Amino acid sequence: MLESLLKRDSSTVHATYTLRCAFTPLQDAGLMHICAEFNHLESAEILYMYGANIDAKAGMDEYGLGDQTPIFHTVNQILNHSKEMLDWLIQKGADLEYMVKGLVWGKNYEWETLVPAVNPISYTLMGLLPQMHRNDVVISSTVLKLLEAAYGIKYPMRNVPNAYLTPKNS
Repeated sequence: MLESLLKRDSSTVHATYTLRCAFTPLQDAGLMHICAEFNHLESAEILYMYGANIDAKAGMDEYGLGDQTPIFHTVNQILNHSKEMLDWLIQKGADLEYMVKGLVWGKNYEWETLVPAVNPISYTLMGLLPQMHRNDVVISSTVLKLLEAAYGIKYPMRNVPNAYLTPKNS
């Protein structure tokens, strides 16, 4: 259906949408952002074929926060839900160093959190905040993947999960 829509009107590939989102904001976001948020790899491949930019920027809020690229929507998903999109965006050369002034994660929800001055790698680490309820092993493996893709660094993460934080049975 997407491909037939794009054949009729290829400008749709550059359209933006605003969707209420409980996590990374989808304000004036392109279809590639939506694919990244919801792990729609097949649709992303079609969009890419029709000229969608893997580093397209979403809109900004009244404070100038936002402006994120699709990769931000993949890096701290629940249960690594957008792993396939993350891997595909890395393989396509997504910019892993692009920094935004900040993102408001979970805007207008009780867990609303300002995440200032982040790139995709540091945004991944925000998954360790308690309100994000992400798995530390998954977050760490994603950080390692991004470090290697961005900088060629193969860091041996030794302290995940943080065993010293686990209560000892007495």
